[in-house]
Amino acid sequence: MDGVSFMKAQRSYIVNMKYIESFYFDHVVLQNGKEIVLSRNSRGELKNQYQQFLFHLARKGAI
Repeated sequence: MDGVSFMKAQRSYIVNMKYIESFYFDHVVLQNGKEIVLSRNSRGELKNQYQQFLFHLARKGAI
């Protein structure tokens, strides 16, 4: 599971999905309030990746 805990939000940022507070269409907000813009070309894929991450957490009972 650790390998799928990270996503490449854009060229300059790799985000640990455990620390995402909110996921919006074009950016994510981390628990510390930092906003990171998502790559325009990868937004759909990143949304799917985050949904899969949440699904795995829910299956483990972590949510």
